[in-house]
Amino acid sequence: MNRLKEIRLKRGYTQTQVSDAIGVRQNALSQYETGVRHPSRLAWYALSVFYRVNQSWLEGLEDEKTPNGGHR
Repeated sequence: MNRLKEIRLKRGYTQTQVSDAIGVRQNALSQYETGVRHPSRLAWYALSVFYRVNQSWLEGLEDEKTPNGGHR
């Protein structure tokens, strides 16, 4: 499971709630979560702000969830 789906489920959000909050269609978010489609740089940023996590962590590039190393 990728980090997008993992964090969404852990925090108890539906795909519709997240997609509405960041301004993308629900089917686009579903495709991001399954790896069929990759988010744009703007979508990655919006997702990291929404979840309040480090964008690099969300993309799977780092192990630190937040810039200061704390976990939310």
